[in-house]
Amino acid sequence: MKIWVSPDKEKNRYRGGAALKAAGIAVVMMALTVITVALSFFLSASFGISREQILMTGCILTVLFGVWLSVRLGNRVLRDAQIFFTDDDGRLYVLDARLFIQYRRGFPGFARMDRDMRKEKEAILQQMRKEHLMPAGAVEIVKVDSMRERSRNYSLVCRVKYGHGGTGRRTYLLAKGYEDERGLLWELERRKSWQPALEMRKDHTSAYILISVLLFAVCTGLCILSHPSVAYLPQTIYFPCLGLDFVFIWILVYLVIKRRRGE
Repeated sequence: MKIWVSPDKEKNRYRGGAALKAAGIAVVMMALTVITVALSFFLSASFGISREQILMTGCILTVLFGVWLSVRLGNRVLRDAQIFFTDDDGRLYVLDARLFIQYRRGFPGFARMDRDMRKEKEAILQQMRKEHLMPAGAVEIVKVDSMRERSRNYSLVCRVKYGHGGTGRRTYLLAKGYEDERGLLWELERRKSWQPALEMRKDHTSAYILISVLLFAVCTGLCILSHPSVAYLPQTIYFPCLGLDFVFIWILVYLVIKRRRGE
């Protein structure tokens, strides 16, 4: 049995490292917000620049910077939680240790989740190395349909087989920095050319996207016709149709992302 895990260097320095990084991101965001407000007053008084434009630009840049930091932290947490391994027959599996911990809110909850995840991960690894037992929740990667390299991770679209016998497609983010990462990439590359005898469930996502687009178009048309400026239909249906429009656009976005990820 070959196992690939992250080096997890942080556990020797301090506990709750991910939670401290998340708290640091929040502090940085608040500091940037205060700086943006102060800068808007200074530039408006000194150079006559519109304060609203400065605030809007500063807010957009602050949010983008916060999203970038959060994505980097998410990749680190993902790398620490995922375990890739092969069994004695050479089958490749992936397991997310976060499946076995309880969800908690807030920074203290996030710190406890990070600690519980590391403990659960160590317990799983000890069981696998000593007893060579297959952990519950492991998903077999039968075939890799695509693998794209990015600056800090790999995006994998895989055909998988679940423990209960079901099959499907799943997208995984393989963060860089695993021990013996070349060996893991070699195992994944091998599975790009395989032709497994695996019956996949029929994909209905395209049909669902088409239905969502049609329903969204119908509700949008009803909104236009029932708007007070048009008044072709009763105004009482305007707000219900507007609410349905929001519902269908979110469903459409979800389906498009799911289709894009190959799931």
